[in-house]
Amino acid sequence: APDGGALPTGQGLVFVYARRDNSFLRNGLLRPAFSQRNDRFGHSVSLSSDGARLAVGATGDFSGTGDPADDSVVNAGAVHVYRFLEARWQPFGFVTPPAPLPDSRFGSHVALSGDGLTLAAGAIGHSTGLGGVNPPLMESAPTSGAAFVFTLP
Repeated sequence: APDGGALPTGQGLVFVYARRDNSFLRNGLLRPAFSQRNDRFGHSVSLSSDGARLAVGATGDFSGTGDPADDSVVNAGAVHVYRFLEARWQPFGFVTPPAPLPDSRFGSHVALSGDGLTLAAGAIGHSTGLGGVNPPLMESAPTSGAAFVFTLP
């Protein structure tokens, strides 16, 4: 729910449901500890196949250093990782690209591997002009996009 309902515009929430018999029951409402207007938390989500890890994209996050409290790079984006432990969802990780760029919108797409140990995240606005692994940044190719793959602990 990227618009966040009653929250400041665009902050975002994620509602998590679990299937019990023939119905779905809400078993979580997620909101990051550090969030602000237009973070767009919940833009994308991915759940591991065992249901123990959840990745949530926040394309409007301003984080530039990997610190959730940092707001230095406009719309760089981030991915919040949660784990289901002791009957509740708990924050587990905060992921940003190695070199956050303004308007990259990292977290526009997220995918967790079945075991939840590998995260792929897209950044639709990232300015890379060449393909391949770790291509150089090219300001002449704005919004060409990029995909990043991370191994989670």
